[in-house]
Amino acid sequence: LIRTLKVPKTPDPSGMSVILDTNQFDRIKWRSAVLSPEDQKFLEEEIKLNRLKKMEDLNSRKKLMQDFELERKTNEKPSDLEQESMKEGSQLVSRAKVQME
Repeated sequence: LIRTLKVPKTPDPSGMSVILDTNQFDRIKWRSAVLSPEDQKFLEEEIKLNRLKKMEDLNSRKKLMQDFELERKTNEKPSDLEQESMKEGSQLVSRAKVQME
């Protein structure tokens, strides 16, 4: 993209010129606006509603992830150590039943 930029040949007579990027200019312009009390209340309410909506979304995602984690843990295959301990436990139970008879 090529632009043609016109630069005056004479220096700024006031000496007060400032070069700002777009973000700074927008920030200054936004800060310079004076809000009426109604507009300020509306803006505050909008911020609160956005915050509440984000919190509800966050809590629903958190609940979903907790449900997934619980399901994963219940369906998880036992580790080798757990399998061995279950095997020993069942053997002990079977021996106890044999002794009881």
